[in-house]
Amino acid sequence: MSGKAVSTHVLIAMAIIYCSLSINAQTVQIEDILVNAAQQASTYSEAFKNLLAEEIKLFETFDKNGNKKVKRTVGSTFIVYGLQNAEGQIVEFRNVTTAEGKPIGRTENRAQIFFEKVASAGNSAKERQQLADESLRYDPEIKIDGLTLFQALPLAVNIRPALEFTRLPDEILGGRKLIVLTYKQVKPSSAIRTSTDANGSSAETSMAFDLDLKIEPAGTERLRGTFWIDAETFQTRREVRELTAQPQNFPAPVVISKTEFNYSDSLFDILTPATIIYTDYNLDKKKLVSFPDLRVTFTYSKFSKADVEVKSAEVK
Repeated sequence: MSGKAVSTHVLIAMAIIYCSLSINAQTVQIEDILVNAAQQASTYSEAFKNLLAEEIKLFETFDKNGNKKVKRTVGSTFIVYGLQNAEGQIVEFRNVTTAEGKPIGRTENRAQIFFEKVASAGNSAKERQQLADESLRYDPEIKIDGLTLFQALPLAVNIRPALEFTRLPDEILGGRKLIVLTYKQVKPSSAIRTSTDANGSSAETSMAFDLDLKIEPAGTERLRGTFWIDAETFQTRREVRELTAQPQNFPAPVVISKTEFNYSDSLFDILTPATIIYTDYNLDKKKLVSFPDLRVTFTYSKFSKADVEVKSAEVK
């Protein structure tokens, strides 16, 4: 009896050690992937400066049954612009060329006059606001910018600790092996905040969501998503990012906003945006579900390098 008992204990102990080693190996493996992918995301932000492309934005609105109500397009020459009053910081600028498929006249003259005005902005906040107002002047219900500037934000070193990552089976896309990681937010983070939050540090990388919905109780918002990471280069080829919340009386969290990032090969050492799809959700308080309310699809041509560094005093 005693010999059998000892043998059983040894086997159990060995099983526990084996299981622990397997879990530790998996954890180390995921952490290595995250570190390498975060480094590639940092490279992206640096290399993305002074690139330009043609951009088409498609705006669509839906009713509770998923029926499309309104569709609108805006075309622009998209430029990654270096702020004159904040060295090293970049923003998106759009020189709008078409609205509803119809050309907008005198765009070159307007751009030159506009940049001459921006050159005298005096401070970065005013400069940012002027650039946004000009870029988004034809956009309807919702105005979105900045989605191209940073890649794989949830992998930032100050955001990762609030997330729990799980590795799924690898996938093949276009002949390339992709590592698939899902994540979910498991604790509050000052780096992940919504417009309902009272504060949040802007000194480090953060993810801020401007919610129109008045969700009660506040504070249930959580981030979740999936990454498709190139197994060879650790560059992010695709990301789906969702913000969820659990309003009062809802049996489970529901999606409040969703952003899908798809990247393609470029002439540079980074993958550049091909499409970005942002979907805003509304609440059906009778059915206790959320439903897509508005969708904006950004489609980009191949990116090229600007002839000069794109700053307000140099753009003609």
